[in-house]
Amino acid sequence: MRASNAARVGEPRGETSRLALTVDELLAAPERVGELTPAEAFRTVARLAAITPALMIRSAEREPQPPAATPARDELLRVPAAAVRLSMTRRRVYALVRAGVLPSVATGKRTFRISASAIDAWIRERSSDHPGGPPTWAIVQE
Repeated sequence: MRASNAARVGEPRGETSRLALTVDELLAAPERVGELTPAEAFRTVARLAAITPALMIRSAEREPQPPAATPARDELLRVPAAAVRLSMTRRRVYALVRAGVLPSVATGKRTFRISASAIDAWIRERSSDHPGGPPTWAIVQE
């Protein structure tokens, strides 16, 4: 039998003359219950009964969820970078923004940026396997 600092089932405080079995040991080998004296068996049942309500309440609780991840800051792209990402010319990107087809964010009186996530969403919406006909960017004139 292994020695441990953990309290043994059925062992009253301060009694160290004989090591009683742990709950884990009894669960692993129920036939070892016969090794307990009647007094140890009674104390074991009483101790387990005392914590049963708390164990039942705890088992009904939901596991704590990890905190929600903070969304990464969306990158705002200039037209040349957006053109590269879209595999288009800068002129085509300007035309799409002017037509209101490609969403943009005004950053000044005459300047704007295009959100990287908006580009990704725009591409997904207009992918060739998307139902609804030809993509709208195909009909915008430069």
